[in-house]
Order: sequence, then structure tokens, then C-alpha cells
Amino acid sequence: MKKNVPLIVTILLLLYSNANAQVIYKPKGCSASIGPGVSSVVLQHPQDRYHLLTVKWSDIEPSPGVFTFNALQNIINTVKSYNKKYALAIASGGPGSPAWLIDTFNVPYIDYLFQMTTPYKLPVWWDSIVQQRISIMVTALGNQFANDTSLALVYVTQMSANGNEGHLNGINIDTLYNHGFTPARWINAAKQTTYYYANSFPDKAIAFEVHEVDTSAIIPSTIINDLYNDTSLCQRVGAAIWWLSGKITYQANLLTVLQNFPGDKSAQLIGNSNQPWRFKDSLIATAF
Repeated sequence: MKKNVPLIVTILLLLYSNANAQVIYKPKGCSASIGPGVSSVVLQHPQDRYHLLTVKWSDIEPSPGVFTFNALQNIINTVKSYNKKYALAIASGGPGSPAWLIDTFNVPYIDYLFQMTTPYKLPVWWDSIVQQRISIMVTALGNQFANDTSLALVYVTQMSANGNEGHLNGINIDTLYNHGFTPARWINAAKQTTYYYANSFPDKAIAFEVHEVDTSAIIPSTIINDLYNDTSLCQRVGAAIWWLSGKITYQANLLTVLQNFPGDKSAQLIGNSNQPWRFKDSLIATAF
């Protein structure tokens, strides 16, 4: 990819046919990930096979039940004008969850510092109202975009530190336990949210990003393997790793889980070509 392009996604290409001869398109190749914006330089690059677009839940549902997709649709139209497909990630967590979730519905939440600087409130994922509102949002999202043949992949929204990845960086694990966290509750909340996406996007590939939780690979391993083994999902749900660097000392147990995971895998680089220190031997190529 061209220097200065922030992040890259690589994904396997598979066609899966179930008993009803359903064919699921799954993208292959590199994709730039530059938030909600687009770059004509990147879109023109021959190795930019599709484009990852990330937007906040609060941007598409500014008030309860009121959805606005115009800004997102405009960006999608730009991507499509270059004859490219796109992936979609809706962030919740502290940065992306709408304020009304706490202010209007009074859901339980946890205070934390994102990247050790910015104060956020993290709604409790397993709370029934939080789950209900996520379901409503994902249903509306599916009604708007599920039939778009240019949509190549959908990421599962997570109630995590940044709302897309599975990590809880900056969140005190003891505080989380004090709010009722258990591994089973986290796993069930994650899987339930995934089912919302699977039902709302019935013929799309879906990815769940994984990080260790409470310094263990057990929770993410259980989530992705349970979803892969659920025959009703037709192996549409793959695992994503947004911290690929070529290094094997960080979350080594989870890397082993991913190596053995039989489903689809999407990998996003943890840095760009201007950040050699992020990669093994200071070479971006080692991540591949």
C-alpha cells in the first residue's frame, strides 16, 4: 500500500454454500482503514480491494429510534464510484455509544480513560436495555444496507474500550467485576450481538474482533469458536485481529487460538509504514 495509508486489512476469500445453495461473498486482499473518510489516492490504488468504513453509533442514531444514514451513504457512494466494495464497522463502547443510552435510559456504565487521556462512559454490555437498543440499531442498519451488493463485510459492534475491537484497555477489570461482569455474561452478550448482525445481514460475511479479556484468551476463543460451530450461521462469522504486527509475544495465547481457528480470519495491521517500531524486526512485511 502507498506510504502514509494508516491501516490495512487482509481477508480470506471463500464461497460457502449451504443446503439452500446460499452463496456468501467473502472479500480477499487489502483494504485501507482510515475511519469514516475516504482518499482518492487510496481508492485508486490497485491493491485497495475494498474499503473499511467506521462510524459511531451516535452518528447514525442521534436520538432514540431516529436514524440518519445520509452522511454514511455519501461516503459509501464515493467508494462505489471507484468500483470498490466496502466493509462496515459501527463503533459503540465509550467513544461511539450515544449519550442518550445513559442519559435517557439510565443504563449502568463504567467510567474509564480511553488511551489514558480521554474520559468515557462504557455502558454495560449484558444489560437488557443495552442489548435491546443494540438490536434496534442493527435492525435499522440492516434495513438500510443489507441488500447492497457492494457491502462485503460487516463487523460486530462491541461494548469495549473503542467499540469495535474486543479489548478493554483503560478499563479497570475489578470495576467491571463489581458491575456484574462474569465470563459467561460477556460471552453471551457478545454472541447475542453477533446474532443481531447475522439476522439483519442474512447473506453477508461477518467478523468479530478478538482481544484477550482479563489477560486470558478463553473468552475470545469461546466466542469465535461457538459462533463458528453454530450451524445456523453457516460459518459466516469469522475472527478479526486488528493488532497484527508480526510479533508473537503480545497476546501469544490468542495468536495460537487464531492459528488453530478453522474459520475466516481478517487481519488489520496495528500501524502504518511510517511506524516501523510497531512491527517485528521493524519491517511491515513481517505482519503478513
